[in-house]
Amino acid sequence: MKSDGKLPLTAALFGLIPGLGAVFNGQNVKALVNFLIIIGLWTLADILGSPLETTFALASTAYYFYTIYDAYSSAQRRRMGEDLQAEDERLKTYLREHTNVWGGILIGTGALALMEFLLPEQINRFWPVLLIVAGFFLLWGYRRGKINEPVKLSYRVPPPSVIPAGYDRSTSDFANSESSYENRI
Repeated sequence: MKSDGKLPLTAALFGLIPGLGAVFNGQNVKALVNFLIIIGLWTLADILGSPLETTFALASTAYYFYTIYDAYSSAQRRRMGEDLQAEDERLKTYLREHTNVWGGILIGTGALALMEFLLPEQINRFWPVLLIVAGFFLLWGYRRGKINEPVKLSYRVPPPSVIPAGYDRSTSDFANSESSYENRI
């Protein structure tokens, strides 16, 4: 059992401040994401009117308590020797690969807040219609992308256990070969 002095209870106490529990565990990207999500949801709950206010307030409260639990469980995993930096790198990669989604969320949230500011009575009546339209748009984009976009595997570096002697091919060749190495054994 590896112990680096990171106490799970201390991480949970730091987690009372949004994002600080993840910073305590050395997960800076996760800390920034947690902070932005909680503060963003709290701000939306404050800006938006009646039906959306309750939804965002409940979502932000639930996510806030989740981040405290996550800080506690991450500190436990770190004490057991798990590398939390790998999880942080996966999150960073995921965020980079889905930049268009985050941009769409920001645009949609801004449009919703602007409509609430400019047309407060109409948004209360028509926000379910906006959600339905957004859902259809997402499903349409998913179906269109699934049909037109072939799946392509790409690896930066093949794992050392599968590199044959004299390996000199590019990584895309490695990703697309089914079992050429297995046939040589």
